[in-house]
Amino acid sequence: MSVNLWCPKCKKTYKLSTKKCNCGNNLNTNRRFKVRLKLPSGRWKSKTVDTLDLAKKVEAKFKIEVVEQDVFNIHKAPLMESAWDKYISWAKLNKKSWKDDRSLWEHHISEYLKGLKMDMIAPHHIQTIINSMYTKKKENGKPYQPATIKHILVLIKHIFNWSTKQGYYHGNNPCNAIEPPKFDNRVTNPLNSDGLRSLMSVLDTWPNERAILMIKFALYTGKRRGEILKLTWGNIDFKNSLLTL
Repeated sequence: MSVNLWCPKCKKTYKLSTKKCNCGNNLNTNRRFKVRLKLPSGRWKSKTVDTLDLAKKVEAKFKIEVVEQDVFNIHKAPLMESAWDKYISWAKLNKKSWKDDRSLWEHHISEYLKGLKMDMIAPHHIQTIINSMYTKKKENGKPYQPATIKHILVLIKHIFNWSTKQGYYHGNNPCNAIEPPKFDNRVTNPLNSDGLRSLMSVLDTWPNERAILMIKFALYTGKRRGEILKLTWGNIDFKNSLLTL
């Protein structure tokens, strides 16, 4: 624990008796004080204030928090939106799908969890969000698919787990008590013999030969569009008439 003078120009701290900063700034005028504390977790906590009296009050508050955490294992939980702000900042640098996360938060989660501390969020809060999704309609008037509802549950669960790993939150994850929506997103709509003959007849009259070849290749191999589009000449062994995927 320490209280030091703080120079706003060079962002450095000095002993309270220091009169001048190395950058030339006079520390006797417009005095600023910085309180720093090393938490039991090894992380540092700091706050900058305008007066020495206020700095001492902050120091006393920090000491109480250390005793609560170190002796009584009491941790103050952050607000859910605070955890979200930290999470999305991390996601922007580490997840390609961070925009999807932001959309789910803004449109379906925030209104239910904003303003609640993480340790106050119970399973029934999460279940309320899930239940609301079954009655909501998209802009086109269609209901939300179970897969979307499951993504919401996964995102909330991930925010709690991520906050715990980062040391922002110490507590239970309410999502663990929620049963995820069950769904089967497999679509089976095969062509019958007549439909297949009709498709081949149309393909034979198409002017786009490359598109025809790709569609026929998909029909003959059963491969997906993404698998086919990723193929290069290096995947083909002309000598042995083999294709490697």
